[in-house]
Amino acid sequence: MWVEIVTATVGVLVLVAVVGTRAVSKGSIQVQLSDAIIAALAAIFVLLLAGRITKIGLSEKGVDIEVVEIFRSASEKKLAPQISTLPVEQLDAPTKGGIADIPRLVERQIPALSFRLATGAYASEAVRQYLLDLTQHPFFRFVIILKQDEQFFGMIDARKLLRTLQDPTSGWSFTEFESVINGGNAADQARLSTIPGLISAAKSVQPETDKLEALERMEALHIDWLPVVTGSFLKGIVERSALTASIIADVAKQFRNSAAR
Repeated sequence: MWVEIVTATVGVLVLVAVVGTRAVSKGSIQVQLSDAIIAALAAIFVLLLAGRITKIGLSEKGVDIEVVEIFRSASEKKLAPQISTLPVEQLDAPTKGGIADIPRLVERQIPALSFRLATGAYASEAVRQYLLDLTQHPFFRFVIILKQDEQFFGMIDARKLLRTLQDPTSGWSFTEFESVINGGNAADQARLSTIPGLISAAKSVQPETDKLEALERMEALHIDWLPVVTGSFLKGIVERSALTASIIADVAKQFRNSAAR
């Protein structure tokens, strides 16, 4: 609201100054078109500084002004409609089994693999083989970690996890990863939370999160995706590219609806 008040005030003051200058110089006191144009330019300048207008251009129809409020309105829409359109929303993430299962998982083109805490069922060499084999395929992307009751603990880019576990300077190894997953107690979970690139449940978004907040969180975390949880359970993921496309579509709809009025 303050922006509109300042804009109107600036416009009036500029108009008064222009007319007053002409009066002092013994010109006519009447308001001319040039006076109104100068006042309008001053008002537009205020709106530009306030972020209400992001672009001014010329077209065959005259002056085009792109208003940021339309984008802001579109970005504040909830995630739920967008999540339903994501091709990887429902992640097929079977729990890791024996290495004999790897060919079958490749055939299914699974996008993610899940580990369950505190089962004591994992061996470091099998974890290594799974990651080495599955990351050779572009469809495989994530490792998901679930609590014993299948509540969501966190997830990580599978290739980033592999690089970390292979790096002798990272402070992590396949053996330690296996150990904390098999243990799953509070200390193990705290240690697991420090693995580089792990996106914990606390950093995930809800279906009702608005799109702008999700994009801002991705930016802060330097990632292009976020887990989406319902309650304490993983629902899927939302990706930057899909969110951006969705916001653009929302903007286009608003322009179309405005033009139809």
